[in-house]
Amino acid sequence: RPAISIRMIEHLCQMREARRLVALDLRLNNLDNDALRALARSTNLIRLERLSVYDPDSTRFKGGTWQQVVARFGQHRLY
Repeated sequence: RPAISIRMIEHLCQMREARRLVALDLRLNNLDNDALRALARSTNLIRLERLSVYDPDSTRFKGGTWQQVVARFGQHRLY
């Protein structure tokens, strides 16, 4: 069962404390495009070096939203 909701992602992205994060593993939480957009637009995830969002057998992260995440964090930081 997913443990993290879109509201939790949005809250995390707004927290100043998120500036300390260097790695974030959000796999197996059934994230959708809204969650990815919140991550990509966050001004607080400035030190993030590794972002894990892939779910096994998931193909939902494609198109413009996925490109926003790649542009923000870089393909080499996404797992």
